[in-house]
Amino acid sequence: MGGERKMEDATRDTRVMTPDEVAEALRVSRSHAYKLIRRLNAELEELGTLTVPGKVSRGYFLRRYGLDGAGDERL
Repeated sequence: MGGERKMEDATRDTRVMTPDEVAEALRVSRSHAYKLIRRLNAELEELGTLTVPGKVSRGYFLRRYGLDGAGDERL
């Protein structure tokens, strides 16, 4: 029984964001979040990066939307 909980925690990957997380971060609908994830994943694929459908790299998402704290330095 305890192993089930451990497995669930292990499958959560903080390196990627789900549509729900993207929707919450940008205050958009879940369906729009899916569209944004598809767009970001297409950009990553053009750069030769492997992607997972329905999820997006947290670091890439934060950089692309200026949420990584580096946005102020670019201005």
